[in-house]
Amino acid sequence: MLTTPALTAFLQARETFRPIAYDDLRPNVELDPDSEVKGTLTYGYGTITRPDGSPLRIGDQITRQEALDRLTLYIREEVEPWLENIIHVDLTGEQYDAIGSLIYNFGGHRVADWQLIRRINAGDDPANIALEWLRGTWTAKGEPLLGISRRRIME
Repeated sequence: MLTTPALTAFLQARETFRPIAYDDLRPNVELDPDSEVKGTLTYGYGTITRPDGSPLRIGDQITRQEALDRLTLYIREEVEPWLENIIHVDLTGEQYDAIGSLIYNFGGHRVADWQLIRRINAGDDPANIALEWLRGTWTAKGEPLLGISRRRIME
């Protein structure tokens, strides 16, 4: 594996376990069956699908252990293959963890095309990579999010 166990711990701490599906753009709004979902239904440690891959529904629930199992599986089956396919230079485990966190946030299909990945693979100046990291990786659906900005700094 390219990532370290610290990635799982980091994601657990940053995603904050939530047992009941919530709207990620309005996380403090209690949903009822007629609620309009403005973002993405999410539960556990940031999971957006049921175990069978279907989208979450209002009222869906997950246990802490199920959420940890899903997180671990996602890292192994989604994050790791993306890292192997998009990163073509040697990095430290911590650097793979940081990019793995991006993949967890946005999906490998999106991260793969980012200027950040091109800079890393080109061996660009670390200062340019750091600026790209801080400027280009903290929006969701085109909107800047303070929580994601703070997360990028922690990574």
